[in-house]
Amino acid sequence: STIKISNNNNIKSENESNNLLSYKIYDNTNSDSLKILLEINSSNGIEYIKEKDGSIIYGNSKNKIALDYTCSINKEETIIVKEVGNKEKTENFTISEIGSPDYPFIINTAEELLNIQNTDYNLLNIDSKTVCYKLGSNIDLSTIENWTPIGTQKNPFVGTLDGDGHTISNLNFNNTSESNVGLFGYSSATIKNIKLENFTITGKDTVGALVGTLIGTIDNIEANNIIINGSENNIGGLVGTCTSLSSISNCTVNATIQGTNNIGGICGYANYYNCYTDLHISNNYANVELSGTTNVGGILGYLYVYDSIYYRDDYRVQNLYIEKNYTTGNNICSGNNIGGIVGKIDEYGINTPYSTAYGSHHYFYIHINNSYSEMKLTSQGNNIGGILGYGYIYVNGRVDYQYKRYDIIIENSFTTSEITGNDYVGTIAGHLYKYSRESGSDSFITLKNLYGTGKITSAGTNIGFLGKAIQEGYTAITISSSNCYYVPETTGLSTSDSYGTSKNYQNMFTQNEFTSWDFNTIWIIEEGVTMPYLRNIQKPNQVNKTQ
Repeated sequence: STIKISNNNNIKSENESNNLLSYKIYDNTNSDSLKILLEINSSNGIEYIKEKDGSIIYGNSKNKIALDYTCSINKEETIIVKEVGNKEKTENFTISEIGSPDYPFIINTAEELLNIQNTDYNLLNIDSKTVCYKLGSNIDLSTIENWTPIGTQKNPFVGTLDGDGHTISNLNFNNTSESNVGLFGYSSATIKNIKLENFTITGKDTVGALVGTLIGTIDNIEANNIIINGSENNIGGLVGTCTSLSSISNCTVNATIQGTNNIGGICGYANYYNCYTDLHISNNYANVELSGTTNVGGILGYLYVYDSIYYRDDYRVQNLYIEKNYTTGNNICSGNNIGGIVGKIDEYGINTPYSTAYGSHHYFYIHINNSYSEMKLTSQGNNIGGILGYGYIYVNGRVDYQYKRYDIIIENSFTTSEITGNDYVGTIAGHLYKYSRESGSDSFITLKNLYGTGKITSAGTNIGFLGKAIQEGYTAITISSSNCYYVPETTGLSTSDSYGTSKNYQNMFTQNEFTSWDFNTIWIIEEGVTMPYLRNIQKPNQVNKTQ
């Protein structure tokens, strides 16, 4: 049989067939072998043991004998045991590679989860950054009065945790002076395939049900009956803050989330500061009740991009994807920058003073695509949009030695959100602003294959398909719109708009009305029955014909 790790401290393991053998590791400095204390246990008593070199150790009918034993990793070992009253028994066993994907550390209890980082990796001679864990059962945290988040800034949680479809439930945390709060405080790990149920978390800032600060990967997390309260900023349904090198994909959140600034149904704040890897927040669904002040979004509250590092002759293309997301629920706020998918985007391309990085070219593309929101948006402030609240691009470069291009691209998305705001209120976006400071820089905002049908209510004058669009600087007209539509009968908007084409409600149910849209791989329309909707989401009721 194979001896596998069966408890969290990974020091003792049982033979799976009959519990005759167990062992304790005491030296793994050699990458090919383990020095272990091998224990032989028998309720009948042990007459003798034959080791692999043929030597015999007499047991004198003892119930337990411990041997110093050196064995190879991942190779079969043999030992013969003669119990009192029984024939000789040959035990074949293999001690497998510890913490590998094939033989992860198994977590079964709340205590084991809480102490997941307490393994002596030096003793086990494994790299903690690649170690693998797996949940072996559902874990109920209700016996822990105030949870201690796993991982700190100095010692983040690392490796891979696979929930294997199991549920972690009944987490409670209440400390309004504590930041970086969640099941995990800081995580650089890959965390996947876990269900979260009945979490109630109250913290200061950077708070999420799963992770406070993420510098890693989250995939296939389902969170239900989640209550998140943050007294300050960066509050999310799953993640408080994610930084560069992060991705959040295939997650579902049903939650009530409250904070001040940077509040999101999936993530509160994404900080992409001088990093050259792509970012993915993709294929997520948030059914959430959001309340906050500024920068509040159904998926992401605030995305901040800052690029100021340049090297001679470098050529970089970065893509930040917020795609295939779907939001429902309510977003009720008192301030600015409120969106059905993203609250606010700031994108800065800064030329370092006195830089000599001749020949550098940087291209940053932020994509919001294949997404849908029916989230009801209500705010007393400005910059309210069915997809994006406020998008801002500032870029400067020198045509003689540095070229920069920074884009926001919103495409293949739609919204049925009812939207109420003070001013700068738009079916798709509340306020878009781009500025190119010097002739060696370009910034573009592209709108393509979009539509909105939700009622717009505002006392202001800046309302429309876009509430307000401003473009300044050296570049020519660079906020462009193509194949974008809205319905005056349902939105309450006029039939004239600079960036959207008005379409009669009855025409929204005819495929030929949507020229150049991809109905083979992206969109679906049931002729005469539904408006277009995305293939990557479940059909919303709001697209069905009602008139």
